[in-house]
Amino acid sequence: MTRNTPFSSIARPLLPLLSLGLPAASGRSILLSTLLLLGAAVAGSQVLQERLGGYLVEKVLTSQRAKVENNLRRLDATLTEAEKGVIRYASLVSSADPRALGEGDDLSSLVHRDSDGALRTPIRGFDAEREAALWIPPGVPLTAANRRFFVRALEITRLFGMGAESDLLVNSWVLPLTNGEVIYWPGNPGFVTNASADLDYRSTPWVQLTNPALNPGGGPRWTEPDYDPAAREWLISLVAPFQREGRWAGSVGHDIEVSTLLHSLVEEQGGEMMGSGSRGAVARPLYVVREDGQILAREGGVPAKVERLPARFEPFLRSQGRSFRIGVYPDGPNFLLVAPIPKLKARALYQVQGDWIRRSLREEITGLQLAEALVLGIVMASAVAIALRETQHRRSQQQLLEARNRDLELQVQERTAALENAHRRLQEEVMLASRIQRDLLLSERELQHLTPGLDAGALMVPSKEVGGDLYDCIALGRDRFLLCIGDVAGKGMPAALLMSTCLSLLRSYAEVLDSPGAIMRRLNRRLCHNNEDCAFTTLLLATLDLRSGELRWCNGGHTPLLLLRAGAAPELQRPVHGPALGVVDGCDYGESRTNLGQGDALLLYTDGVNETFNPEGGRFGLPRLLDRLSEQPTQSSRRQVRLLMRELRTFAAGEVQRDDITMLLVRLQGDALPIQSTGSDADDATNDNLRHDAIGSPLTPLPLVVAGPPLPTQDSPRPDSLHLEVANDLAALPGVKERVETFCGEQAFARSLQRRLMVVIDELLNNTIRHGCAHLGERARISLDLSLIGNELHLECRDNGTPPFNPLEAAPPDLGGDLDDRAIGGLGIHLVRTLSSRFGYALEDGFNVIRLQIDLGASATATS
Repeated sequence: MTRNTPFSSIARPLLPLLSLGLPAASGRSILLSTLLLLGAAVAGSQVLQERLGGYLVEKVLTSQRAKVENNLRRLDATLTEAEKGVIRYASLVSSADPRALGEGDDLSSLVHRDSDGALRTPIRGFDAEREAALWIPPGVPLTAANRRFFVRALEITRLFGMGAESDLLVNSWVLPLTNGEVIYWPGNPGFVTNASADLDYRSTPWVQLTNPALNPGGGPRWTEPDYDPAAREWLISLVAPFQREGRWAGSVGHDIEVSTLLHSLVEEQGGEMMGSGSRGAVARPLYVVREDGQILAREGGVPAKVERLPARFEPFLRSQGRSFRIGVYPDGPNFLLVAPIPKLKARALYQVQGDWIRRSLREEITGLQLAEALVLGIVMASAVAIALRETQHRRSQQQLLEARNRDLELQVQERTAALENAHRRLQEEVMLASRIQRDLLLSERELQHLTPGLDAGALMVPSKEVGGDLYDCIALGRDRFLLCIGDVAGKGMPAALLMSTCLSLLRSYAEVLDSPGAIMRRLNRRLCHNNEDCAFTTLLLATLDLRSGELRWCNGGHTPLLLLRAGAAPELQRPVHGPALGVVDGCDYGESRTNLGQGDALLLYTDGVNETFNPEGGRFGLPRLLDRLSEQPTQSSRRQVRLLMRELRTFAAGEVQRDDITMLLVRLQGDALPIQSTGSDADDATNDNLRHDAIGSPLTPLPLVVAGPPLPTQDSPRPDSLHLEVANDLAALPGVKERVETFCGEQAFARSLQRRLMVVIDELLNNTIRHGCAHLGERARISLDLSLIGNELHLECRDNGTPPFNPLEAAPPDLGGDLDDRAIGGLGIHLVRTLSSRFGYALEDGFNVIRLQIDLGASATATS
């Protein structure tokens, strides 16, 4: 037998002789087999040691590369979130309206003048953890507008900085073109004291990188490492431009201390890799360098002057090139890992020490030899013991093993079934949330039937199953429409719930308020009330008069409106009339006006359009959007928004969608015709036209199957009430909805109220049929009653489902996270309770009874 003979090929034929499950063999044959096995083990030991050595080296390097990759992925995710955050920060500063300040907001109460003539926040009593600081050098014109701006920027920076601070982003600041600085920096409370009176940031990259001449797209930019004399630190900064009165007015940003960058790469490194002898095996960060080899940070601190990477490392950097993968290179007795940091245009160099690997090899091989000797001794002893065991004992062990295997298989089957059921329920809730959100928004068919004089098309593509964008087109009288689009902060279920709240409030306020600015002020006041979670949304409202062509709009921190005039280039309307809603209570929102002619259009969109990224990190941006709109020929609004979506998908080239994408395009065509009041004969005909499926054929009403005798306590129907006996079958729901739609039309309910009622009924009956009565079949008794009493709509749902279920005793759902992470159940009932004015449950004569009321208020009917 040769030195390289595999151990398994020699030992495998001999192993069955030592099996406990075979009939008894003679002691002589067992001992002979054991001796042959020992010889094979000794011959194969050297082969095993060599293969183990190669395996250990590969395992260490693979493990370290995976840890470094995960750490850099988290760093990249942190930098990406910082880019999105600084855009929000710039938007808040840009939309800060100095006129919203009261008489008591005085700059002189916040600063004092030092001996060098500069105005600074007093250090005595200053709490760097909760306050932002201000520095204004001599020579800055302290006009009333500038004084109000500094006060306003100080408050916004304090609020935003407390939320943005992290181990990596150490501060938040505003640098206006007037000079001076507003900064929130908990780790450096003496910053404004260190800023000398002759310090001027306006010519530095912190300001100039946001100049429209250098940054026409207006997006976030990362600076090269630079020394800040006031901070006395080498900094890498993330900057973005802000505006005042529609013009570039300076920059906002966050800083990363270069001295902490290398430390952030160390924190995520683990200590254990493999085996007992491998503790402490880590890839040790040596350098963070630029792509040209200049050192930004190294082990031991930040270079005091420009310093280049040692010459022996430069070939590895050149070999890595612009690759985004982590390279592994031998470095003498050690190994070097070169990892990219794309956003900072830098690379991190890690070292895995070869001495540690060799020491681990010796420990593992020594342990293997000891284990080998122990195993051989046990095998010899076992060989003698096996020859003496009785057949019955072996059979009993085999039977016990088989019984345990059967128990394990049964447990696996039960656990698999439970997981499949949980997954199914989670998917049902995701589908429910998505369906409810679609019901709240206008459908394409509803947009197409608004009025003959208006061509409208809309599209919303959420980044998750449910999104936080919203849009609507609401009729105001006979010939005016309110158009809206918004972007709720965040994604997933919390954003979706705030989106539904905004839509509901907006439709109610549109019934009683006339101008976009007035609606915006009322909605902002409502969202600011008890807003403990600091939830907010951007919003753009516009009213369009079809007869005169007058367009009035109000922009609350949202992306600019686009006017598409026939035969002309697209016009970007940049005025922002106030901040995002839910941020600052009591803000006054202004308006802008223009006139549209036949063939003119306007495009409302969310930042998911211009913030679409491709795999190389490039942004779609507003310039590209304007080019695409200029190139497209005039066509229907519905087709045009779909062509724009196709452009976005082509540009993304498979990159994951990071934000919701929503567009609403409206065009005046032909002679604008007045729309009929909701509830009239003409509107009934329009509603009939809307009751069609996707291919245009009428929906066939399904009969309501009465299962058994009616309940004994029901009153006779009245003209303002509706009683339905519902079959225990989901196929009966379309028929129920048609009967309810007819009832709503007879009562002249507003379209927004009809949608709200349909969502409530759909959820109650779905829950009853799918869960409460699924096992009862035709024995189920389900009824639905609607009655109009005064200014309230009363709804009662009864069923004899078992076991009885009281929704008031169910734990509220977890709405703080994404759908993929939260527990299953409770979402539907939560939405029903949210959409109702009052909600109650009772168990009466074996029937589950849910009673709720909806307060009709000012929107009780379409004509109110």
